[in-house]
Order: sequence, then structure tokens, then C-alpha cells
Amino acid sequence: MEDERGAEDFDAQSNQNSAKFNFDWDSLVDSELKTEKTAPLYSVEKFDPSDFRPIWIGIASLIMMFLLASSGAGEENGVFFSLIFFCGVPLYILGSFVFMVMKYRGPFLIGFAVPLAIIIPISVFSYHNEVQNGCLFFGFPGESRCPPDPPGYGAPRSLFFVSNFGFLIYASMQYERNPVHTLGMAYGVITGAVIFAIATFVGLWGGF
Repeated sequence: MEDERGAEDFDAQSNQNSAKFNFDWDSLVDSELKTEKTAPLYSVEKFDPSDFRPIWIGIASLIMMFLLASSGAGEENGVFFSLIFFCGVPLYILGSFVFMVMKYRGPFLIGFAVPLAIIIPISVFSYHNEVQNGCLFFGFPGESRCPPDPPGYGAPRSLFFVSNFGFLIYASMQYERNPVHTLGMAYGVITGAVIFAIATFVGLWGGF
């Protein structure tokens, strides 16, 4: 009987010690989690300027295509260069965009949304402007020439270029304080330019 009582007392004491240990450990972990101040994995201070590399590669590819087209040097290999520019470069920039979203998340997406919030309404304006006032003239025999441009026809393009100039100034002012925000704006401007070009050409062909 005494052995059984002693075993029960030992088990109770063990359970109490185990419960106390678990309580103390949980309290220690909670305390460390509350007091720990861990810096973000990709903070502004750790920004890598080479993240702008895809932007510069895209711009350099565009300049190269214009130079080859104007000089006639790319006529023999036109299909090859076209595939590189119209397929390879967009896919490369799209992949880098996805990587930047995963890397910087919120600050990058905020910068990305700023240009789009202005360029998308301008693109819609350009689309309706081209549908109503756009005209194409290819110079075919018997084809009538386009009438003079109506007043305000170039307003969407002017707004587009003025807004991009404003983005350039604003991004340069933001770079020292928040380069991730500037990087997002750079990708936003490129995306906005593609949207504006597509909306303009679709509207022009739609009104033809």
C-alpha cells in the first residue's frame, strides 16, 4: 500500500514538474517573440541597384532594334531579331517582375500601381479618341487621304508623355528614400506604355 502511495506521489510530482517546465518554456518563447526585432529580409538599406538591370536590358534591346531597322542591317536576320525582341525580352521582363514582387512585395507593388492609376485612364481616353477620330492611310491607288486632325486629337499622347515625365521626376526624388518604390514605378511605367500602345492601336484599327 505504501509503495503504491509513493508511486502515486512520484507521478504527481513528475507531472507538476513537467507542467512547470512547459509553462516556463512557453513563457520564455513568447517573451523572445515579443521582444525580438528582426530586420526585414529585403529592406531599403539592403536594396540591390542591379535590380534595375532588366529595365536597362529592355531599353537597350529597343534601341538596338530601332538602329537595325533604320540602318537595314537586320533585314536578313529580321525574323531572328524579332523573335528575340518581341518574345524573349518581354518574357525576361515578365519573369523579373514576378521575382521583384516575391522579393519586395508591398513597397514594390505600391510603386507599380502609381503609374498605372494615371496611365490606364489616359489609355481609355486614347482608345475612344482613335475610334472616333483615327484614320489610316497606306497610299494605295484610289485610296482617299486622311482629313486634317481635329482639335485635341493629340491630347492623349501629350498627356501620356507629360505624365511619364512627371513620373521620372517623382521617381528620381524617391530613389534615395525608397528605391524599391522607384523600382516598382519603373515597371509600372513600362506596363503602362504597353497598355497605352495597345489601346491606341486597337482603337485606331477599330475606327478604320
